[in-house]
Amino acid sequence: VSRDDVEFQPSLENPDRVWLNMTPAKKPGGLSAHSFKDRVLLPYDKDAPTNAAFALQRLFQVDPCPKEEMASTPLFRRPGTKVPILYNDALKVLKHLARIIGRDPKTFGLHSFRIGGATALFSQGVTAEEIKLKEKGVHVPAAGCGSASVAQA
Repeated sequence: VSRDDVEFQPSLENPDRVWLNMTPAKKPGGLSAHSFKDRVLLPYDKDAPTNAAFALQRLFQVDPCPKEEMASTPLFRRPGTKVPILYNDALKVLKHLARIIGRDPKTFGLHSFRIGGATALFSQGVTAEEIKLKEKGVHVPAAGCGSASVAQA
């Protein structure tokens, strides 16, 4: 995924939503993995306990890149370079941080980041059904509202 795969609407400075174009890990119907991308909507909700759209906005502000280099710049990179941050790089940092705070690094892994968002939402009162809808790209308003609307592209 490159920086060019992220689209802030209406703008980076004042987004109300962010589109993320991702090549799916699984190929439907025998299509080549690079023949299409899924378009995922990330609502910009300042009051949400987790907010991927806000995190992407901060990433682009803290580690900017020239527009003409967006397509060749990895989304997650070592700052100021075009070197992507790989799984093993992130895992090494996580285990190092665990050691620093006196925890056993063997008990930490990156999978917890995936489920950590769901856990944070659940602890804020979001139902399991609403969390599943969010995973499918369906916008769920504030926690406890109990209604969801499908986001249209």
